[in-house]
Amino acid sequence: METRRYWLWAVFSLTTLISCGRGGDEALQPADDAIRFDDRIGDSAVPWTKGVQTDDGNFADFGVFAYYSPQGSYDAAASKPDYMYNVRVTRPAGGDWTYSPTKYWPQGKVSFFAYAPYDTDAAVSVSCGTGAPRVTYAVPDAVADHRDLLLSTPALDRTKEGGRVPLTFRHALAAVVFEASVDGTLSEGQSIRITGIRLGKFLHKATCHHELPDAITQTLATDAADREYALSEADGTLQGNSLVAVYPVYQPVSSATGCAMLWPQQIDDDDLLTVTVRYTSNGVTRESAIVRNIGDFVVSGSIEASKRYVFRLKFTPFGEMALTCVVQDWNQKTIDVPDFD
Repeated sequence: METRRYWLWAVFSLTTLISCGRGGDEALQPADDAIRFDDRIGDSAVPWTKGVQTDDGNFADFGVFAYYSPQGSYDAAASKPDYMYNVRVTRPAGGDWTYSPTKYWPQGKVSFFAYAPYDTDAAVSVSCGTGAPRVTYAVPDAVADHRDLLLSTPALDRTKEGGRVPLTFRHALAAVVFEASVDGTLSEGQSIRITGIRLGKFLHKATCHHELPDAITQTLATDAADREYALSEADGTLQGNSLVAVYPVYQPVSSATGCAMLWPQQIDDDDLLTVTVRYTSNGVTRESAIVRNIGDFVVSGSIEASKRYVFRLKFTPFGEMALTCVVQDWNQKTIDVPDFD
């Protein structure tokens, strides 16, 4: 699996060539003075896909907030997004990133915050008074509807002389995927098939913001409720194939839309993993549910943001299961962005 599937460094570029005053008649502003976004994130615009980890190829839209400081610098306690407020930035197929109305660099400084995907989904809401915007997300019950929520690191006190402004996005939630393997050789007539996975119970709702430069702050909502998340062949979140990978090789079990997203939180005793397995041997089929406590396999004892949790299920030819969890960082991936001409 390529490293880029785990990681995302989304870099945008805002640039200007000459000075102009704040505001004014846009028709009189030089075109090269506009705040623009570079198009070197992905090769094509793809509609935002639910239940899928985001990379630079399926990054479809984002919302941006801009804070204008005519004198002085950005102040988290007082600055407001008076220059751009939750402006949607999109990219048509084969085109550049666009938004409306066009904004131009003012005198003074501008600070930028962004999030993705844009809040067209009822599960995502955004608000902002002073300081960084707050994004609230209620993780849906269906795993196929889970979204990979991203926040950009603060790009503070930028001026036109600084050239392009990078917006570096981080994952606000954690991703959970499943892989499986057979520890041994299945004889003719034997097969092992995972038909269902249940994950939970986890609190489903939180609010987050990216005020600090190196970390996203999350606060679980007062109305957050425990939820179980199910993967199945019926809804396409499981691959639906018999196991063929022989240990130490693992094959994906969760499908492209079967990536569960979880808010950071402590793992409790009732946070369980239930795997339903169909075992066939000599024409006889039996199905059993294997239950494990997730906390026994996640060393830190908690789910953390910007982490990818890979649960690896290792079966014997007789259907017994061993479980391990590999925790991977969703680290940054740099995409080169050229200067504007």
